[in-house]
Amino acid sequence: SVWVKRSEHGSTTNNYLIEGYVNDSFRDAFSIYQDRLTCGSSTLAILRDLAAWYHLVISVDTTQASSALRTRVWINGQQDAIGGPLGSIWAQNYESSINGPYHHNIGRSSYGGGVAYHNGYMAEMYLIDGQALLPTSFGKSDVNTGQWVPKKYTGTYGINGFYLNFGDTSNLTATTLGKDSSGNNNNFTPVNFRLSQSNVYWSRYFTYGN
Repeated sequence: SVWVKRSEHGSTTNNYLIEGYVNDSFRDAFSIYQDRLTCGSSTLAILRDLAAWYHLVISVDTTQASSALRTRVWINGQQDAIGGPLGSIWAQNYESSINGPYHHNIGRSSYGGGVAYHNGYMAEMYLIDGQALLPTSFGKSDVNTGQWVPKKYTGTYGINGFYLNFGDTSNLTATTLGKDSSGNNNNFTPVNFRLSQSNVYWSRYFTYGN
């Protein structure tokens, strides 16, 4: 789950949200490509409004027999269809590099030497290990406006789960700006970071039993 505000549209370069990277042949990522969210395949919704914050929830359970249930996506609380030309839905029981014991990037890819970044803003990023949750765990409709807004997550995180709110700007370290507020201490290290600079990302290596 993450809130995203974009700074460009129509780009043919992937805007990476999170990547689990082993090598160029084994890597999985959630990104925005040509205005569409990609996650094993691309969504059909177009995220073109540069003034808007989008709430993205990607729920993955590859044990499901139905391919339609293995990867589900919600944008601002509404479930979106998955299709389009990019990739294919993950096979049953596929073990993704995301949430595996591998190097993870937020806002950047290591593929091909690491030249693709996320051009925009991110807030309230959650990874929940061991559960495939619905968007109502992280957001709700405002009773007055009907607008989809954040709400506090009150569930568990699992071993590799984390919650990054990017709220501590007192320093640019893994225990301040990159601090995991879930209680798991799965902190991410800000790399090449200044608060007003582009081409920045967060990095962490996950291990089983971490």
